[in-house]
Amino acid sequence: MKKGFSKKTLIVIIVFALTAVFLFNSDIYASNLEIPIQLKQCGCLEYVQNVKNLPKTNGAAGADTYASWLKKKGYTVTFYTPKTNSPSTLVGKLMVWKRGAKGSNSANGHIAVVKAVSYDAKAKKWTFKFIGANWSEGSLQKDSICNNVRLTTKVYSNVDGLTFFTAKKN
Repeated sequence: MKKGFSKKTLIVIIVFALTAVFLFNSDIYASNLEIPIQLKQCGCLEYVQNVKNLPKTNGAAGADTYASWLKKKGYTVTFYTPKTNSPSTLVGKLMVWKRGAKGSNSANGHIAVVKAVSYDAKAKKWTFKFIGANWSEGSLQKDSICNNVRLTTKVYSNVDGLTFFTAKKN
């Protein structure tokens, strides 16, 4: 009669032991067994698609052409004109910079979500607070997917090169 464990039993014990060592020495938080998610760098369009639950283009459109791409996919796209007497109507809308406009990417423009907006009639200046990914200014924000989301405030003397829209699935 053999003494000790069979090879199969020994392998099971070793695998179990290594698994236990990994679990107790990894980044798992014992209090709620939450496994941290590795966040990634997101493009501005990817971030907007995530937070607004809009379809991915898979490279078929950039930030500045996304509205027309959505229309082709059967979405109702509504554009908004900034009004100096009621700027808050833009809150929650998508804000798009034309290619190269006001510091945006020269190849695809930029897209973000408007969080606040005001117009100073004396100074004739617009102040926009927006949240988006892949913008170099502003304060970093927590996000469940992207590690490069920023809340930014910009002051513009005009809205040239900017468009504002919403999109809804038909």
